[in-house]
Amino acid sequence: MIVPYFDLKQKKWLMQSLKLLSKNKIEFTGNVKEIEPVLTQNKCIGVRIKEKFIETDLILLSVGFEPDSLLARSAKLDLGKSGAIKVDNYLKTSDRYIYAAGDNVEFINYVTLKPEYIPLATHAYDMGHTAGENAAGGNVKFESYVKNISVKIFDKFFVTVGLTEGEAIRNNFEFTKSFNKARNLVSVMPGSEYVYGMVLEEINSKRIIGASFLGGKEVSGYADLISALIKLKTPASFLTKINYNYTPPLSPFVNLLNILGKKFK
Repeated sequence: MIVPYFDLKQKKWLMQSLKLLSKNKIEFTGNVKEIEPVLTQNKCIGVRIKEKFIETDLILLSVGFEPDSLLARSAKLDLGKSGAIKVDNYLKTSDRYIYAAGDNVEFINYVTLKPEYIPLATHAYDMGHTAGENAAGGNVKFESYVKNISVKIFDKFFVTVGLTEGEAIRNNFEFTKSFNKARNLVSVMPGSEYVYGMVLEEINSKRIIGASFLGGKEVSGYADLISALIKLKTPASFLTKINYNYTPPLSPFVNLLNILGKKFK
């Protein structure tokens, strides 16, 4: 696995991810700025990174995604910086007779208050209901969203909700963070493993602006709870006041969120 860029500020995540990749016999190379393909008789046999040559059988190049806004451009609709369709709070485009929803729409990020292109099925589903109702004569406002995304890495999951550390820096937030680990179950229970988490708190407002987790399926529940707290502009210290569920086969003695919240005052 070759990653063109990896934020070194996320070093703790990198170390845990490297262990997971190494366990599954995957070599990781990070902070790569330039990759040179090596060709022989019009066939790519590998890549060169500075002085290092990596022989390959298959090269999969993942370069991201972009909105397919050809129809919108043809209709002369206004597009945002990402190239996705601009809409107002009622999902109306620059043409008052046209509404838009789903993976080609740019909408407001709840934390940054800036338009952003986040093509997720959950947003598309909610937008479809709102745009459909408004196109039929309704007057329903679509609320700005908290980004909540996860990815499966072998038998683990990485989830990020709200802003990542890098996004907080790029959007000029002054914040403090709490990073820690805890078991997903009581240590004597079968399947008890560590879960890693980080919570970001804006310094002035004390509100939670983001969080990330690496672990088992429980990280989805952590992210959903943090998403709700972000919407409510809750201080990160509130994480220590929640009465978390407890039973040894299902949950730990001390929840990771409680531990993360103890750093904040």
